[in-house]
Amino acid sequence: MPFDYTDLSACNTRVLARTQIRDTDGSIATEIGYKLEESAGEANSTTYYRPFYVGAVMLMQSRGDQTVAMADGAEFFGKGQRFNLQPTIESMLREQAALDVSLGLTIPDGYDTDTLLNALCGCQDEGQSSSGTVMAIMTS
Repeated sequence: MPFDYTDLSACNTRVLARTQIRDTDGSIATEIGYKLEESAGEANSTTYYRPFYVGAVMLMQSRGDQTVAMADGAEFFGKGQRFNLQPTIESMLREQAALDVSLGLTIPDGYDTDTLLNALCGCQDEGQSSSGTVMAIMTS
């Protein structure tokens, strides 16, 4: 059965599962819920939540998951730390872009995947739509 992107609770659970961000008091789940509602797209008068977009944002903002990879020329990683979140975040944003196109979503201003990809890695040309990203991936 396909995932139901119209179910806010299921999308919230999916974000927590995919990001593995610890939520000891429920405050993270609450924040995820707000972000899912704010960034939701719409198609045919139906609201679709965007868990991969929100997951990418949460990883970018999660202080507990940020690591120092280099200091004064010495590279190090601590036990339990994530080594490099950029590929994960890029992948989540590209997956969300594909879903946005396949579902025909209208996305609220400021919540497009291209803006985050540009901020993260400069890997999306400014002014190019998410559908261009998806088409490039699908035709490569």
